[in-house]
Amino acid sequence: EKGALGDLCKLGITMGAILCGVATDRLGFSFILGPFMFAVFMHPLPREVRTGLHPSVPFTTTYVLPTFFAQNGLSVNLSSLEAGQAGGAMLILAASFVGKMMIIPVGMMLGLSWIESAIQAALLNCRGLLVLVVNLAAADQNLYGEAMVNSMVVMALASTIVTIPLVDKLMELK
Repeated sequence: EKGALGDLCKLGITMGAILCGVATDRLGFSFILGPFMFAVFMHPLPREVRTGLHPSVPFTTTYVLPTFFAQNGLSVNLSSLEAGQAGGAMLILAASFVGKMMIIPVGMMLGLSWIESAIQAALLNCRGLLVLVVNLAAADQNLYGEAMVNSMVVMALASTIVTIPLVDKLMELK
C-alpha cells in the first residue's frame, strides 16, 4: 500500500542501510560495505515486496551494489602486479577453478547428469562477486598485501568472464 506505510518502509530501509554503513565503518571496514550487505539481504525478498510496498529496495540493489564495486574497483591497481607474482595469481585462478569443478561429482551423486553437474559448477564459477567482497574486506583490514588483492581480483574477473562461454559450450553438449 502506498502512502504513510510506504513512506515508513522507505524510511526504515534507508535507516537500515545507513546504520549498516555506520556499523561496518566502526568495525574498521569500508562504510559502503554496510549498505551493500543490506542491499544483498534485501534482494531475496519477493518481487511484489521489493517493487510494490518497498520502492527503495530496487534503488538499494540497483545503485548501492554498483557503487560499492566502483568505489573499491577504482582502488585496485592491477599494474602493480609484477611478473614474478603471475605464477601465484595463476595458481589462485587454477585452485578456484578446480574447487568449483568439484561440484561435478557431488551433482552426479545427487542424481544429475555429468552435463547438468558441469553446468552447475560453471555457474558457480561466476560467483566472483562474493570473492571480491571478501577480498576487499580483507584488504581493508590489511590481512594481506596488494599483490594478493590483485591476484584475487584477477581470479574473480577471469572466472566471471569464462562463465558464459563455458555454459554455452556445455549447453550445446546437452
